[in-house]
Amino acid sequence: MILFGYLSLRLDWKCFHFKKIPLWHIVKMYVMKNFLVWILLTGCLVACSKQAELKDSVSFSERRESVRMSEIISDYSLVKLETKEKDLILDASMIRIWNDRIYILDCFGQHKTVLVYDMNGRYVGELGTFGQGPGEYIMPNNLLVDEQNNRILVKDIARNRLLYYDAETMKCVKEVDIPFYSDCLEYLSEGKLIWYVGSGCANEGDLQKHIQITDMDLNVINSCIPRLDFPKRGRYNVMTYFHSYNGQVYFHHPFSDDIYTNKADTVVRQYTLSMNGLNFPSMEYMKDNLQDFIKHLSQDGYIQYYEILENDDKLLCYFGQMDKPHVGVYDKHKGKGYYVETEKIEDDLGILKYVRPKTMYKNRFVSVVYVEDLEEITESSIVYPFLKDEQESGNPLILLFK
Repeated sequence: MILFGYLSLRLDWKCFHFKKIPLWHIVKMYVMKNFLVWILLTGCLVACSKQAELKDSVSFSERRESVRMSEIISDYSLVKLETKEKDLILDASMIRIWNDRIYILDCFGQHKTVLVYDMNGRYVGELGTFGQGPGEYIMPNNLLVDEQNNRILVKDIARNRLLYYDAETMKCVKEVDIPFYSDCLEYLSEGKLIWYVGSGCANEGDLQKHIQITDMDLNVINSCIPRLDFPKRGRYNVMTYFHSYNGQVYFHHPFSDDIYTNKADTVVRQYTLSMNGLNFPSMEYMKDNLQDFIKHLSQDGYIQYYEILENDDKLLCYFGQMDKPHVGVYDKHKGKGYYVETEKIEDDLGILKYVRPKTMYKNRFVSVVYVEDLEEITESSIVYPFLKDEQESGNPLILLFK
């Protein structure tokens, strides 16, 4: 805006200089001429700043009985992953995209490995491998990017170890034993990591606190949020309680409606999540129903788990209630949202079912479309052009959408 004002004033001065009009007259005309422009520009900046950070509450106030898939998934593109003899993906448990490479952690496949593809779906290689030698892992369960050092990090839960791989060479450059037990972790800016420590983790002292902030060598910088008696997360395949947006990292407890964020090596509550007609279990309820807790959650209709991802326009919340998966869609511009059971989404795109997003890439949600039911895919499906020549099921497709 300062540059705009300066150029505008220079233009007015040149226009009136040859007429010998007093300078105060030019300034007066400049102010009147550009007042509305300044107001509009200021309003745009204020609106943008409000959009970047959600505060107070995010409410999915409308419960819908049906929604078209195209209402949730729009402005999409697809990448067909090349299938090699040994890289058939059973479950894309976690996905990260960095420097035009797709990293896929398959926790449940035969190989339990991290497979690497380019943005055209061509197979690049394997990041580490199963085993107990250097650069190998037994049970990988977390995958993230060290942006500052251009490295891919893999957590081996079996040996409680973090392995660091160079993103270019895909070689392991370092292994560090983790000094505490944790459920999941995420990368913070300026070369730091944030870890979520669940109630079932057998740590001591400050390492029992739910949030641990470390440097990249896993030296603890700060421990936050005293230990709460949350039950273990149970049978649900919730890979992480973190999500990132616009350079900020957010997290939640497994059975709580509060969303927190990191501020100056500590954490603060950012906003509260709510679904109209549904409730999160209270601490008292959890303490009274520790035995067979998952069964009680389902019988009594409480929210059982949830994951969050967001872009500039909307926030998606994948959650479970009554043993049924749901998706909540929150419009940031309108300040309201709705939710629906995923089985009640009308599949007008022909991808067979709603697949929850796994990560973000350039303001797009990233999901995985599996192709094991090729015979059910018709020519009207958005995936048909990628699968029409397939003879049998192969690797999935990556779906990027807004």
